[in-house]
Amino acid sequence: MVKLPNYASLLETSRHNYVEWVNKVLESHNALVLDEFRIRFNLSKSCRYDIDRWLRYAFARRVRRLELDLSDYARPACGAQYDFPHDILGLRDGNSFDSCRNGINSDAILF
Repeated sequence: MVKLPNYASLLETSRHNYVEWVNKVLESHNALVLDEFRIRFNLSKSCRYDIDRWLRYAFARRVRRLELDLSDYARPACGAQYDFPHDILGLRDGNSFDSCRNGINSDAILF
């Protein structure tokens, strides 16, 4: 009988590799403005520190379009989702873009 690898173990390894790759890309990037910043990978709260850092990096460079897709289409898990740091946008809560700074609106951000 062939033993299949554990899904959770493979996912954690893939997450780690993806996080390392994004960190290396950002370290080598030196533009002052970002036209687009896209993160598409199954990431959870366990990657919060890195995701927060990536978002702060993007907003510090006045990103024009942000796409953040952290979905786990195969196995959605309640309670493991990433919580967007609304303070980056100058928001007190996650309900409104009305008090948003830097000219960012909900049309420029895809969740």
